[in-house]
Amino acid sequence: MTTYCRMLFTLHTGEVTSKQGALEWARAALDPRWRPLLMQVAEDRARGWDPLDPPRPGGMEALYEFAAYAQSLARGD
Repeated sequence: MTTYCRMLFTLHTGEVTSKQGALEWARAALDPRWRPLLMQVAEDRARGWDPLDPPRPGGMEALYEFAAYAQSLARGD
Protein backbone atom coordinates (compact mmCIF):
# COMPACT_ATOMS: atom_id res chain seq x y z
CA MET A 1 0.00 0.00 0.00
CA THR A 2 2.72 2.46 0.91
CA THR A 3 4.63 1.64 -2.28
CA TYR A 4 1.60 2.49 -4.39
CA CYS A 5 1.11 5.72 -2.43
CA ARG A 6 4.75 6.67 -2.93
CA MET A 7 4.51 5.91 -6.64
CA LEU A 8 1.41 8.05 -7.06
CA PHE A 9 2.96 10.87 -5.04
CA THR A 10 6.03 10.85 -7.26
CA LEU A 11 3.96 10.76 -10.45
CA HIS A 12 1.87 13.67 -9.17
CA THR A 13 4.64 15.87 -7.75
CA GLY A 14 7.87 14.75 -9.41
CA GLU A 15 9.36 14.33 -5.95
CA VAL A 16 10.06 11.45 -3.58
CA THR A 17 8.66 11.26 -0.06
CA SER A 18 8.72 8.93 2.91
CA LYS A 19 6.22 6.13 3.39
CA GLN A 20 4.47 8.13 6.09
CA GLY A 21 4.48 11.24 3.94
CA ALA A 22 2.98 9.31 1.04
CA LEU A 23 0.20 7.91 3.24
CA GLU A 24 -0.63 11.41 4.50
CA TRP A 25 -0.64 12.79 0.97
CA ALA A 26 -2.84 9.93 -0.25
CA ARG A 27 -5.41 10.53 2.51
CA ALA A 28 -5.69 14.16 1.39
CA ALA A 29 -5.34 13.76 -2.38
CA LEU A 30 -6.94 10.47 -3.40
CA ASP A 31 -10.57 9.37 -3.58
CA PRO A 32 -12.06 9.62 -0.07
CA ARG A 33 -13.30 6.02 -0.25
CA TRP A 34 -9.70 4.93 0.47
CA ARG A 35 -9.29 6.99 3.65
CA PRO A 36 -10.37 4.24 6.08
CA LEU A 37 -7.92 1.79 4.51
CA LEU A 38 -5.13 4.39 4.47
CA MET A 39 -5.79 5.17 8.13
CA GLN A 40 -5.67 1.46 8.95
CA VAL A 41 -2.35 1.08 7.16
CA ALA A 42 -0.90 4.06 9.04
CA GLU A 43 -2.10 2.64 12.36
CA ASP A 44 -0.77 -0.82 11.55
CA ARG A 45 2.65 0.60 10.64
CA ALA A 46 2.92 2.05 14.13
CA ARG A 47 2.51 -1.46 15.57
CA GLY A 48 5.63 -2.69 13.79
CA TRP A 49 6.09 -5.81 11.73
CA ASP A 50 5.32 -9.22 13.21
CA PRO A 51 5.60 -12.17 10.79
CA LEU A 52 3.12 -14.13 12.93
CA ASP A 53 0.49 -11.37 12.83
CA PRO A 54 -1.84 -12.11 9.88
CA PRO A 55 -3.48 -9.37 7.83
CA ARG A 56 -6.83 -8.09 9.08
CA PRO A 57 -9.85 -9.86 7.56
CA GLY A 58 -10.50 -8.42 4.12
CA GLY A 59 -7.18 -6.59 4.15
CA MET A 60 -5.62 -8.35 1.20
CA GLU A 61 -8.72 -7.95 -0.95
CA ALA A 62 -8.80 -4.24 -0.13
CA LEU A 63 -5.12 -3.95 -1.03
CA TYR A 64 -5.72 -5.61 -4.41
CA GLU A 65 -8.57 -3.17 -5.09
CA PHE A 66 -6.35 -0.22 -4.14
CA ALA A 67 -3.57 -1.57 -6.36
CA ALA A 68 -5.94 -1.68 -9.33
CA TYR A 69 -7.08 1.88 -8.52
CA ALA A 70 -3.47 3.11 -8.26
CA GLN A 71 -2.49 1.44 -11.52
CA SER A 72 -5.48 3.05 -13.22
CA LEU A 73 -4.40 6.49 -11.96
CA ALA A 74 -0.83 5.87 -13.04
CA ARG A 75 -2.01 4.98 -16.57
CA GLY A 76 -4.19 8.09 -16.65
CA ASP A 77 -7.43 6.14 -17.05
